Amino acid sequence: MSDNWLREYVLLAFRIHRVVQTVYGSQFVEAYYGPPEWRQQAESEPELSAANLVRQTMTLADALPAQEFASQRASYLAKHVIAMETLCRKLCGEPFPLEEEAKCCLDISPVWTPEEQFEQAHALYEMVLPGTGSIAERLKDYKSSLAFPLDQVDVLKSFIDQAFVEARKRTLVLMELPAGETIEVQYLPEKAYDAAARYDGNYRTRIEVNVVASAAELPRLFDHKVCHEAYPGHHTEYVLKEQYLYQQQGYIEQALVLTLCPQCVNTEGIAMMAHEMIFSPGEAEQWIAEHIYPFLHKEVDATILLRLRQASEMLFSVWDNALMLLDEGRSEAEVAQYFMRYMLVAEDKAVQMVAHLKHPVDGLYTLTYVGGQKLLRPWLQGPDRVAVFRHFLKKQINPSSLVL
Repeated sequence: MSDNWLREYVLLAFRIHRVVQTVYGSQFVEAYYGPPEWRQQAESEPELSAANLVRQTMTLADALPAQEFASQRASYLAKHVIAMETLCRKLCGEPFPLEEEAKCCLDISPVWTPEEQFEQAHALYEMVLPGTGSIAERLKDYKSSLAFPLDQVDVLKSFIDQAFVEARKRTLVLMELPAGETIEVQYLPEKAYDAAARYDGNYRTRIEVNVVASAAELPRLFDHKVCHEAYPGHHTEYVLKEQYLYQQQGYIEQALVLTLCPQCVNTEGIAMMAHEMIFSPGEAEQWIAEHIYPFLHKEVDATILLRLRQASEMLFSVWDNALMLLDEGRSEAEVAQYFMRYMLVAEDKAVQMVAHLKHPVDGLYTLTYVGGQKLLRPWLQGPDRVAVFRHFLKKQINPSSLVL
């Protein structure tokens, strides 16, 4: 009986995916490596209405207790079915307050960050940035001075390849990875995103890297891209969960990589913490200063790079605050001003950021980054932090269960 239930769960995910693509132009199923005939069946069916999908999610939820899954697995699946139902109701036009939508889809509650934290980040910028003028101008100028020249993009690619090798080597000190695991790095022209991990199953991931963004944000190579997307971030989690949950325990649901569900909160939390698991503070910046900048005949102070990263990380919560302001009914212009004030961006960039938050899928997904990081960080501070991190990489965990 449980095999039939899991089959319907997978089919439903693909049915929802088709409607999300049609209505929102986004994905719901990001990756799948389960039985191919299930995907083929779903893709060959006529597209269903969102109302029909709501009824299917309710039927699936009603049938879940009879499957007699282990309690943690049943709880995990139940929360994912709730996320599916909420998304389908949203597709039907049903409005949700941000708090309710985040709870139903992501199993988290948005948390307001006091603006004092953003002011502290600005003070840190003020302390370490050279030059005169506004903080925004000095930050822009300093970043420009650190950028890798795009007319030498092939050399940049070789350095990024070296960074992936370094991160993998450090990850293997902490844990064993499945035999045959591998990444394929695809260097793309400028995209809307910095980097993305596309999991193909069988322990293989394609890492798409935006070379323009990589050149512009070279000091963030490890935490933004290499560690976040690959080692020990997304790719590492994907291969270990395929090995321990799908291959060894037959957890078919794990073959789905979904958006707007509790799964992605832990996934982004792991990725946000990844570089801290293999580099001590400032060590990644020191690697970049020693291995890359000498080629550009530049002496770069790794401590300054570290402080700039710390300030930037303190500002990431501006996104969550801005989303909550929109939910309160603040105007798009007011929220754009909020971005300009605290993220130190120009008006056109701020307008783009607001538009991102207004998107029915991308906006809510923004909460997974800081939300996941805040949930995981307290668990990864003690002497057993590596063992706990390995546990997160291998287990199904509900975000709400991590609240301390």
